[in-house]
Amino acid sequence: MKSRNLVLPILVVAALCLSVSSNALQISWQQIPGGLKVVSKGSSGVWGVNVHDNIYRLNNDGKSWTQVPGGLRQISSGYEVWGVNSADNIYKYLPSARTWQQLPGALVNVDVSDAGHVWGVNRGGNIYRWLGNTWQQIPGGATQVSVGESGVWVVNSAGNIYYRVGTYGDADTAGSDWVQVTISTSTCRLLEHGSSYRELL
Repeated sequence: MKSRNLVLPILVVAALCLSVSSNALQISWQQIPGGLKVVSKGSSGVWGVNVHDNIYRLNNDGKSWTQVPGGLRQISSGYEVWGVNSADNIYKYLPSARTWQQLPGALVNVDVSDAGHVWGVNRGGNIYRWLGNTWQQIPGGATQVSVGESGVWVVNSAGNIYYRVGTYGDADTAGSDWVQVTISTSTCRLLEHGSSYRELL
């Protein structure tokens, strides 16, 4: 993976700046009843798993949960709901049948976007993209992956953040390269003064 400057869409950079700025807006949180170790929100709703790998879906009242049969260690809600269990098996939820379909491969982390694009990471840190019936390995290494409107992002074992060039907008593509994303105080100051992301290069 290369480390170089990245032309990011302005809203993505601004969001990262909020996380490091001491002047970030104070956001209030509403506690939801229950206890989970992983939670994911997408167009399929809010899903989560607890410490016992039990699966739950948030009800429409926004306050109660319905347990869904099965057991997963990690879950992702997007166009569909995907997850992985403690044996690294990969599953996709079939709402009409109310059951889980096992898919080929083995992953420790999987993420699905609202457009239905699925990326994952296996126990060896290899990165994969789902092509509909098989996995395409993507060069690089990661421990966690996220895919959505802001593109494909990963974190590696050293805690470094990388963005996949060409994937912004939830594009159906493998992208072209990984670039490391670093946000400095000077970058955030430029944004506060209304600079465009092209001026950050």
